[in-house]
Amino acid sequence: MNYTNQTTISNELGELSEVEKNLLNDLNYKASLILELEKMFADKKVPVNTKSLYSFTTKELETVRTIWTAND
Repeated sequence: MNYTNQTTISNELGELSEVEKNLLNDLNYKASLILELEKMFADKKVPVNTKSLYSFTTKELETVRTIWTAND
């Protein structure tokens, strides 16, 4: 990729709509919850198919986190 293409990509990323920014924020938050739960389960040596976490809604992931961290 040359410099011109890199600049074009940067400009396009800087021009995200509010809807696109909100979607990215939501996806990043969901990803951070999944990573947090994967680490927590690994640390606690709980056998979980962590790939199944990707099918959960954000609310479900938050609920799992709340339940598993209630006594920490």
